[in-house]
Amino acid sequence: MDNHAFKQESALGAENENKLREFVEKNNGWSIDGKYRNSTMGKKYTANFSDLKDSLLSKLDKSVHLDFVFEKEEDDKVVPVFIDSKSTGCSHKDATDIAIKAQCFKNKFPDCEIHLIYHGLQSKYWSVLDKLVDSGLITGYSNDGLCNELLEHIIGISKVVEPKINKFF
Repeated sequence: MDNHAFKQESALGAENENKLREFVEKNNGWSIDGKYRNSTMGKKYTANFSDLKDSLLSKLDKSVHLDFVFEKEEDDKVVPVFIDSKSTGCSHKDATDIAIKAQCFKNKFPDCEIHLIYHGLQSKYWSVLDKLVDSGLITGYSNDGLCNELLEHIIGISKVVEPKINKFF
């Protein structure tokens, strides 16, 4: 990929993630990556290679992050629903990265859900993502953004644990 195309893709990815951040936070979710990694929720919902319980990977002592989280109540317990913003494609290398991250989160938060939100996902990548869904590593993915209807389908608005008032102060 030439440098100009890479810069355009990066800029578009940042723009999509910022739009998704506004939507998530407006709907009682939290940003937990980037500058939000050290927030209370960012620290609470961080996974690590050591969560893989693999003797070699655990030695890397590297944390892994997803972009956003909602908390929903199921059977009187709080279940994290992770949302990760993606661009327009998912190569086999990307799928491997997603699988490793997802396994870290599934090991640390066994009941969690992981949803990938793409922005104009090309249909040639659907089968790669379908394999991740079929394996149970991710819960689902959206081809083109997140809207109220999709959010309600993913977590059910009535089940979202609303933030304490100090989220805003």
